[in-house]
Amino acid sequence: DDINIPGNNGIRDQVQALRWISENIGAFNGNSQNVTIMGHDAGAISVSMHVLNQDAWPYFQSAISIGGTVFTPWAFKDNPKDQAMNFASFFGCDVRSDHMLECLRNIDRNAMMGKSRDRDYDRNVQPYWFRPVVDRNLTQSA
Repeated sequence: DDINIPGNNGIRDQVQALRWISENIGAFNGNSQNVTIMGHDAGAISVSMHVLNQDAWPYFQSAISIGGTVFTPWAFKDNPKDQAMNFASFFGCDVRSDHMLECLRNIDRNAMMGKSRDRDYDRNVQPYWFRPVVDRNLTQSA
């Protein structure tokens, strides 16, 4: 946990998407009381995170995980702070979290995506930059 840069923002974004679906599904003739979330591989990890995350519970009633759960060995990153510092230093940023976020926000997104893609190209050699982390807020019920 880092007060300046909390983890699991991808999962938090997905919860907001689920909330939007719940609030707007009626406009598409859907039923907010009959929502199933489903994911494969990394998406399955997300689904199982939502099953454990009480903040997501109001927005779905069923879940299908294909090819992964939070117990999959690669689901979480060991030492997520080290990973964040490696990412920041890869882009020449100060690794102190209060400066890191500002630096990363000022990097051209296309340049960032290109460098990230090049680094992530061989998954067997280089781990993904970002994966869910165990934090006190999001994963408290796990």
